[in-house]
Amino acid sequence: MPAQEALKSVEENYYDFLSLQGLVERPTLGYRTLSDSVWELEEGTEHIWQNNNLGATRILWESENQGENWFSKGFYHGLKYKVFGPEWYNSYNTAVPYGQNDGALWQGRGYNTSLTAGLRAEGYGFEVTIKPQVTFSENKPFDTLYGNFITSWPETGSIDVVQRYGTKSLFDFSFGDSEIRYNLYNFTIGFGFQSPWLGSAQLNPMLGSNNATPYMKLDIGLRKTEVILPFCDWNLGFIEGRVWAGVLEQSEYFDGFQVYSNGNRMLCALSASYSPSFIEGFTVGLNRIFITYWDLYNIYYIYRLFNASRSNGIYDPNVFDEDQKFSIFVDWFIPKIGLNIYGEFGRDDFATNEKTIPFHTGIYTVGVKQIIPLPKQLESEICFEWNNFEMSQDFQLQWTYMGYYAHGSINQGYTNKGQILGAGTGSFGNSQFI
Repeated sequence: MPAQEALKSVEENYYDFLSLQGLVERPTLGYRTLSDSVWELEEGTEHIWQNNNLGATRILWESENQGENWFSKGFYHGLKYKVFGPEWYNSYNTAVPYGQNDGALWQGRGYNTSLTAGLRAEGYGFEVTIKPQVTFSENKPFDTLYGNFITSWPETGSIDVVQRYGTKSLFDFSFGDSEIRYNLYNFTIGFGFQSPWLGSAQLNPMLGSNNATPYMKLDIGLRKTEVILPFCDWNLGFIEGRVWAGVLEQSEYFDGFQVYSNGNRMLCALSASYSPSFIEGFTVGLNRIFITYWDLYNIYYIYRLFNASRSNGIYDPNVFDEDQKFSIFVDWFIPKIGLNIYGEFGRDDFATNEKTIPFHTGIYTVGVKQIIPLPKQLESEICFEWNNFEMSQDFQLQWTYMGYYAHGSINQGYTNKGQILGAGTGSFGNSQFI
């Protein structure tokens, strides 16, 4: 039976390791949540954890009739279930807060822990996942920078990244990866809290990770789908696309300037990927995101996702302002030699003169994974990832730039409840990871 694994869990990382060996196919191209991370490993495939229980989905009941027409053949007739966890995570930071890709958990100085468990049920096209997360941080004191938030403009505030969540130990509850979804063939629509992992990065994705508390969202689109032209049976490769809208919440500790008293923002986003049949294992994709302050009028930005024109720059009391970010990525996966090469380039807003300054506000990621040929029980891989999110050199000579995740008008920046939605290294991060 297929296995469904939480993002960046030990199990998911293991399945990705098997995919680099050519033993299982990656289920996604550039957009991945818990619901999309379904790994189909053929029974009898030899691998080093072959006899371990990796948490496969189980059949509770199955109909003998799996559909008689086009519509009814588009979903599974029966009931499956999967139990998640329980998973108990613990850490201790001796000097300063540190942690990333940990959902709602904020790993402050001292002892930190989180507990998650859940149940998933599937049947007749519907998927229901209940998987909350409970967290605790001892939150010991440490030397902080100016104020309660990190900012380049202390007098106004530019990003809601909390240095310390108050002065006491804190408990928190999150809905985690809980959601409800409906599928018909590869078409999918869902409502819930699952954080999307966007692009090809393994550690620090630019625009989507599970670094922050999950936000409530509604998404619609196509899962990884093979495209074959009718009549001539030409295989064009695979496509994948998702559009979603969600609400981002301000933390209780942000004291910068804001337009609305509650600081809630609307996020409208698009992710699209294509893997051509004529270049095996190669994927190219893009992510585009708009952030505005919360107002139903701003649902208009779903249309803007498909429009290349820039904003008219006119202040509108309904629209206020926008923070636009995008990235393009490539991912070349070559199981024959156990090699994965990937890269991503991102831009924040538009440059003053795009023709002469193409890398204004630009950041990039490059990475490589390679299987190390060793005896069966010592099979390993080496992974190197370089994330450069620093200010471009030409920008340093012009005016103050607050970083890829910050914004002058959308003052809370690309955050939810005080944590960045993208790379855990933060604005102006520069990371080399092996």
